Amino acid sequence: MNMSSLRLRSLRLTLLAVSYLEIVIVTGQPSPAQTQGGYRIAGTVLSATSGAPLADARIFIVDVSTRQNQDRQNQDPKNQKSVVTKEDGRFAFTQVPAGKYSLTGSKRGYESGAYEQHEEYATAIVTGAGLDTENLTLRLQPSAILSGTVLDEAGDPIRGANVTLFRQDHNLGISRILRMGNSETDDIGTYEFAGLAPGTYFVSASANPWYAVHTARSSESNNPGDNSGEVNVDPSLDVAYQTTYYQDASEPDAALPIPLKGGDHLEVPLHLNPVAALHLRFHTAGSPENGYQVPTLMRPTLDGNDFVQTDGAQMIAPNEWEISGVVPGKYVVRVPPQEPNSSNWSEMEADFTGNGEEMDASQAEPSGEVSARIVMQGGETASTDVSIELLSAKGQPVAGVGVNKQGVAELRNVTPGTYNVIARDINKILAVLSLSTDGHASPEHTVTVTTGSTTSVTIRVAASTVNVEGFAEKNGKPSSGVMVVLVPLHPNSGRELFRRDQTDLDGSFLLHDVAPGDYTVVAIENGWELDWSEPGVIGYYAQHGQPVTVAVGKEGSQHLSSRIQVQSK
Repeated sequence: MNMSSLRLRSLRLTLLAVSYLEIVIVTGQPSPAQTQGGYRIAGTVLSATSGAPLADARIFIVDVSTRQNQDRQNQDPKNQKSVVTKEDGRFAFTQVPAGKYSLTGSKRGYESGAYEQHEEYATAIVTGAGLDTENLTLRLQPSAILSGTVLDEAGDPIRGANVTLFRQDHNLGISRILRMGNSETDDIGTYEFAGLAPGTYFVSASANPWYAVHTARSSESNNPGDNSGEVNVDPSLDVAYQTTYYQDASEPDAALPIPLKGGDHLEVPLHLNPVAALHLRFHTAGSPENGYQVPTLMRPTLDGNDFVQTDGAQMIAPNEWEISGVVPGKYVVRVPPQEPNSSNWSEMEADFTGNGEEMDASQAEPSGEVSARIVMQGGETASTDVSIELLSAKGQPVAGVGVNKQGVAELRNVTPGTYNVIARDINKILAVLSLSTDGHASPEHTVTVTTGSTTSVTIRVAASTVNVEGFAEKNGKPSSGVMVVLVPLHPNSGRELFRRDQTDLDGSFLLHDVAPGDYTVVAIENGWELDWSEPGVIGYYAQHGQPVTVAVGKEGSQHLSSRIQVQSK
């Protein structure tokens, strides 16, 4: 083929390309994100901290168009496609059918994450005309590490110290602190918690001095002022370590929070200092026939109360016990039941400051019980698949039990107080429609437990079978990544009635398993850190939300009549 022929062929190819381009421009087909036989989902994976592109990250898309649960990550692997990013962090899926897809990524040294993820929510990618799915940015957070050394009073490492990690949590719409795990220091006193997500953490350490000696009085000496029955111990050895929080705080309220960002490797040292150990005496009730009550100690922590490890209680006389090696501070004293057929322990609070203190533990107030009869919305008795759980005001679980064949849940050993009630079946949370105590309705769906008595309640619950669907917009355009909250008409009637979601790329959202009742739907931009379940907070936004009523007996999906207008935080 000569040069003239080559030039002519080249010119023809150029004209054909121009003609095809003109057709594309005129007809608008295919769109930039559309390929032959489908659409494209493409973009770049970046480090959420440095902004650098991430090569060799594994990216997944999963069709969630027909998802039936709120967890968008838990999908059938057969319905999943994946690619690996290139050196520039780019990825692309071609010939993707029209639909809605979760987009997730993972890479060694990074937290697995979803597109615009907040807590367990993320924005799904919607393919279709007018939606840009080719210029997505998926940001992955580098894993963080929290480590350190536990040191004694001489600055030497402590082997075998117990280190506890806590994290500040906001999933219930209130700030609470949850225990994340425990670690034991190695032979050089170090600990490490790896693979941590960004957040606010707390850490504490506890141990027993290896050289400590605690000797109780013999049973021949019942007088606290009489030392004749004691074994002489060097006071410098009769010591104990206080549980210590960062930074050198002995009380949980004084613990210093540790902000942790993606990619951080923070060294957090913990120092344990000995204090003079207390020897405490407890008087209890009991008999050889029914057995003796042995007291135990609990101390407040960031997430409730923990049992205190001591040398154990020693009986120094009938119904008189001594517990040694106790550090000064606030405690809850627990005593087992005296009556043979009772299962309720007794409790009393104490603040121990001096050695030899005595307490009449027989005066401790017995815990209470709750007998909860569970009735389904239609009047039928709840099945044994249903369980009841009591939560404190801070969302901490206090007690829980399944219902029996009569549809009754018997909760025993409940510390006196007022609690929120959560009902569940095997698969999901049930909605508490009403709660009454001795015939008196509780509008807030709470139960108050009193000492030494059984509180009888009737709880009417409903299986939540309606999905509320809609769209959110801002300035007339779809708004993605926005928090949507379904607010019950009476927000203080129970957190189990709230529902949340995050808007997808087209502004759509889906609120799962809504119970019958009256609600308001709100969309809040950057609202993830709000105390959204607090009536005083969410009430402000509810004034500008959209009302919705879910009728009794309705099933399936319910579509909102108009688009939700996004509100600023």
